Amino acid sequence: MESKKCKAVATRDPAMLTVNARSESEQEAAIARASIAPQYQAALTARAYTPLPKEQVHGDALVAELIAQCAAAAGGDLSRGETMLVAQAHALDAIFGECARRARSNMGEYPQTADMYLRQALVSLRALVAFVVGSGARLRCQSDDGSG
Repeated sequence: MESKKCKAVATRDPAMLTVNARSESEQEAAIARASIAPQYQAALTARAYTPLPKEQVHGDALVAELIAQCAAAAGGDLSRGETMLVAQAHALDAIFGECARRARSNMGEYPQTADMYLRQALVSLRALVAFVVGSGARLRCQSDDGSG
């Protein structure tokens, strides 16, 4: 059996974002628009915080996906955002529970540490309550107009 040789292919730096302009004279304006575009900012932030190896997360692919998801949301498809919010609500609930447990275990001997954990638990709880209240209002609005 004959073994195949793989060719080394030069690849772009996955951290780089591509900005396309129609002409060289428009390049500066295109870069300025991209530097403040929410999708570009979100892609840079998502790449910085991803648990995946950085060389596997390509900035241009993130931007393209964010543009597609933003377009879907603008067109009325909020399923991705709703899924994300429900998942984040569960994460906030887990953070609240963990901080509350740690606060309780430190109450007797380390009151300052207990105070810190309780404050963090309340921050998580506040965010969770805001989510639930906001979701409830949106769901009531959908029910009122017959769409939900």
